[in-house]
Amino acid sequence: MTIEAAITNVPSGWRYTLVLISHAKRTLTYKNCPADVRAKTLECFDQWSLEGDWLSPEMIAIVDPMPDAGEEIIDEAIKLGWPKAFDVFAKKDVFDTFVAINPSIQQALNWRHDRSRRGIR
Repeated sequence: MTIEAAITNVPSGWRYTLVLISHAKRTLTYKNCPADVRAKTLECFDQWSLEGDWLSPEMIAIVDPMPDAGEEIIDEAIKLGWPKAFDVFAKKDVFDTFVAINPSIQQALNWRHDRSRRGIR
């Protein structure tokens, strides 16, 4: 399978998780982000990377904080409520927009695809 095909077939849960990681990383860049929020976010990253077989600490490290244009989409989606926002983030066209805005999401998926292709988690 090509990288392009692998990205096209990314499960919806992977899509919204990568968007949330990018969003959370942006929050961590705020100077006024409370220490407890920082700690909880980093704990979540650790937990997410341990729970499944697809998300690794390396993938989380590759994903950059979400730029302003992506945050605008996230803010609009959140107005629908979190469950519906996840659905919006996972829609292929919306996810493709996030990838265009934040290419590090694509880089993380490429990294995962390359490791999977070689039989490495």
